[in-house]
Amino acid sequence: MTELSFHNVRDILDVFADDLNNCLNASQSVAKESEDTHLQILKSKSKQMNIVHLNTQSMTLSIDEFRLLLETYKFDIAALSETWLQDNPLLLNHVSIPEYTFEYHNGDKIRGGGVGFYIRESISYKRRYDIEEKYPDVEQMWLKLPGRNTHSRLLLAVVYRPQKLLSFPNTPNRITHTDVIPCPTISDHDAPYVCVNIHTIRYKPCYKIIRDTCQLNLDNFYKDCLSVPFSLLYSFNNLNDQLSIFNDLLSECLNRHATLKRIKVTHPPCPWLQSDELRKLQSERNKLKVLAHKSPTDTIWESLLGSRMSGFRKGHSTTTVLMGIRDDLLKAQKSGEVTLMLLADFSKSFDMPNLKTAFLHWMVSYLTDCYQY
Repeated sequence: MTELSFHNVRDILDVFADDLNNCLNASQSVAKESEDTHLQILKSKSKQMNIVHLNTQSMTLSIDEFRLLLETYKFDIAALSETWLQDNPLLLNHVSIPEYTFEYHNGDKIRGGGVGFYIRESISYKRRYDIEEKYPDVEQMWLKLPGRNTHSRLLLAVVYRPQKLLSFPNTPNRITHTDVIPCPTISDHDAPYVCVNIHTIRYKPCYKIIRDTCQLNLDNFYKDCLSVPFSLLYSFNNLNDQLSIFNDLLSECLNRHATLKRIKVTHPPCPWLQSDELRKLQSERNKLKVLAHKSPTDTIWESLLGSRMSGFRKGHSTTTVLMGIRDDLLKAQKSGEVTLMLLADFSKSFDMPNLKTAFLHWMVSYLTDCYQY
């Protein structure tokens, strides 16, 4: 009997199988270590918004692996591109995942494509159809999400074929961590994810010194100014010394009638409210307010403040304002018009010291035609 040359093939296959198992075990251990790293980071940032993006290349073929990815890493939002779905109820039901809401935009006009979001059911959101309708040729989806405090919001988008848009701003100043999770069983693309800290930076309070003019009596102030010994200025030959003495005398007199007080500023400054035009309008408003309050009838309110004005008006409040705005919005909507609204709320914007015009004229008169000897 002749021994064939390939009689040791079984031994060779056993060696090859052992090497293959060692490679698989090594790759699994490396993957497990990497998975543990991602899990530790995501758990440490559980209070932030954890978002992942994945180019799925057909959701129907990789839905089981994708569901395992969400169950493992507990992402808050998963953004998807190239879902390759259609508006088929059976397909959409097949890709549903418990504890997540699925929002989608299918690319019916072209082959492939399609974008979508999986949002955890505990997260409230609003889909921005108005932005999506602005670029109907681009496969995109926009969501508005709440932040950690009252006034913080996040506008999140997933876009496919972004070259059709002009530009996208990229200022990731709220991203605390980013990394990539390998997903070879789902797609040829890996899954990048980010941890976003959605919050509004609060204004840091500061303190400033102002004069309390609420109790200022101008008559007493004028009389006190007449008794100030400004003649002491002529005892000095240096102009700087004279100016310093004048400032000291005037400050002492002013402090007796309008004391300095330290206040806490809790809102950013509004320098646009200090213009002469706005001050004139504020003065006219105050006069109209006094005149309207003295009137026993409602006619003066309509003639001075207008029929649509609710502020400082008898029988009107913020409720009437909201009802009027609602009626205007419904009327514009039925007419096919676009409504733009600007809302501003300023707190204590007018609690600022303001010296009266008579006092300023008195100061100008005093400092006019002065000569140095």
